[in-house]
Amino acid sequence: HPDRMTDPIERESYSSQLYNYKISRKRVGGLKLEDLPGLDSLKVPGTSDGQTKVIREGDNGVAYSWNMREQKWDKIGEVVDGPEDSLKRPVLDGKEYDYVFDVDIGDGQPIRKLPYNRSDNPYDTA
Repeated sequence: HPDRMTDPIERESYSSQLYNYKISRKRVGGLKLEDLPGLDSLKVPGTSDGQTKVIREGDNGVAYSWNMREQKWDKIGEVVDGPEDSLKRPVLDGKEYDYVFDVDIGDGQPIRKLPYNRSDNPYDTA
């Protein structure tokens, strides 16, 4: 019933606050979405071949790898899963990590693993 609704300005304010709250609570692979850098961070060149960054694209976290030969960031894929905090640390290639993220590179390719330690810089990890 229209007579029971709030005015449009209040509804818009509420929707905006709700959206901001959801974004602040959203995690991508264990990382807070709002803490991830945006697309502008891809303007900064990498420091080594294979260096990896997880950046925010809309409501998703996307992994990129630095391609030293072409001097550009190559999109690896969307971060689709992250680890739960547990007592057992994940192992990848014989080395223990705090986290090992699953990254979907798309196009029917298998999911890749992206290792990360809490002490690492999340933007330079790889």
